Amino acid sequence: GCVNAVFKNNNVLGPAYDYTYSNFTGIARNVLIDNSGTKYPVIQGNRQAAIRFMNVDNLVMKNVVTKPRFSNGRVFKQDIQLRPSSKNISLIGCKFYIADVGDMTWRKPAKPIQSVTFTNCTMNMMPHRTAGVNTIRLVNCLVNGKRVTKTL
Repeated sequence: GCVNAVFKNNNVLGPAYDYTYSNFTGIARNVLIDNSGTKYPVIQGNRQAAIRFMNVDNLVMKNVVTKPRFSNGRVFKQDIQLRPSSKNISLIGCKFYIADVGDMTWRKPAKPIQSVTFTNCTMNMMPHRTAGVNTIRLVNCLVNGKRVTKTL
């Protein structure tokens, strides 16, 4: 957890053991990850997603590019996981393969995520939505080569 965390232009030069950016049990009030000034992608490791956030009040990711891991020609797993109990998450100008948004499928009832907005993002697949998500918005995103603006 944290009150305010700013990660700016981090040069990720190799895969992390688990996650490059993450939050789990403590509440992260305000988090900004801005990679506008770096050419290096956030590389997914052999075990987990490159980025996983839960228990975050306000998360903004700007111009974050991930490099997913492939196994036998298929993507290993989601490169971004956005989990509960979270309030407002914004991804702006990011490039990734697939985002998983919502609670883990085993939790009943699912814990909430209020709002996730993807703006000017490029992704290979539509975000994968599980239980607990109130609103997912795509604004001017490129999904599998097609321009998309819609609320899921």
